[in-house]
Amino acid sequence: MFTSERTDWKKAFGRWIRIAVFCAFFSSVYEYFSHGVYSRSMISLFLYPLLLCALPCMIFQKNPGRAPADPAAWNLWTSGAVTLLFGSLVKGVVEIYGTTTPFSAIYPVLGILLLFAGAVVYFAAARRKENGTV
Repeated sequence: MFTSERTDWKKAFGRWIRIAVFCAFFSSVYEYFSHGVYSRSMISLFLYPLLLCALPCMIFQKNPGRAPADPAAWNLWTSGAVTLLFGSLVKGVVEIYGTTTPFSAIYPVLGILLLFAGAVVYFAAARRKENGTV
């Protein structure tokens, strides 16, 4: 069972930093072998895990009172971040390949909806916790 009190935010922070480093390495290697073709989506690939997951983990580690009271909030949030990450990866690969796909437009919409749902659940749980109805 996932609960905010038992979550080791330091370990989660380290995990997301490693994912961001891997994404930076992957995108640089992929673009090295792309024969001079670059994609902004591929270049910015590492920013999604860094800003959307590692940064909140660092904040929750420093200030445990801000950690999500409901595990669904963090699960939805990270699902949105990963959806944006993979959407950026797919868009970057397709752009470097030199073609287009209608599916690359689905990822940002779905990712933002998941982030929004995670934020709604986070603030609803915080309000319930504040009112003592948890």
